[in-house]
Amino acid sequence: MLASSPPSRLVYTFHDAPPPTPALHEHPALRCDVCDALIAGAPAGEGVYLWLRGDTPHFEPAPLCPSCATAIGIASLRQIEEEEEEGG
Repeated sequence: MLASSPPSRLVYTFHDAPPPTPALHEHPALRCDVCDALIAGAPAGEGVYLWLRGDTPHFEPAPLCPSCATAIGIASLRQIEEEEEEGG
């Protein structure tokens, strides 16, 4: 007797089990606040927007991709060094 071959693809029905959930639905997709690139996993860095409404401060996180987080970090260090040279 011939053995039956396995199916070439799996088909899920609600009677068998719920369909598999893609990883993107487990964690909301983030985009870099600077370049709008899709961030897979945790952001490499995070900026913060700060504004006042009346006397109440509001903070809004701004996720950053690895490239933008590095560029902003280096630019910040450069600015600190320049300020120290001017004041020193």
